[in-house]
Amino acid sequence: MKYNLISIFIFLLGLIIGLFYFNNDLPNINTFESSNSNTLNLKENLTLYNILYTNLKVVIINIFGGLTFGLLTSVNLLYNGIFLSYLLKVIYTIDTKLYLILLPHSMEFLGFILAGAIGIEIGLFLFNYIFLSKKIKLDFVKLLKKTIISILIIFVAGLIEVYVSPNII
Repeated sequence: MKYNLISIFIFLLGLIIGLFYFNNDLPNINTFESSNSNTLNLKENLTLYNILYTNLKVVIINIFGGLTFGLLTSVNLLYNGIFLSYLLKVIYTIDTKLYLILLPHSMEFLGFILAGAIGIEIGLFLFNYIFLSKKIKLDFVKLLKKTIISILIIFVAGLIEVYVSPNII
């Protein structure tokens, strides 16, 4: 439980940093309107494979970031919090109704945070074992269950992103 709280704290810290950092550096609405040939085509890029590939990379980085004593995991959680705050601010400048589209995507952040908790737990275990010579048990079965749950959350979030969100638009 404490690893989940640490992971949530780091993610929220990134969110708060992003909310204060991105004040005036947001794209202009006219930029979105005038660049219709270069804009992101949602239907084209919203394949389940693309979304799962991208989101599972984040989960893998968070879990295996534990091998860096949780440093990579922490940086990745912080980055994703900052990215989410930037996205929220951009949506706010365009149209607040777009928050309804983003809402189902928030589920994937739960998967990222859970995977971050796994990485932090592994990182702290390694740190204690290598540098402090503490004999702490690491419950691999619990970590495996958390990993499977994290992947399932990402899979369900991907299904929602591909099959539900485009219908909201």
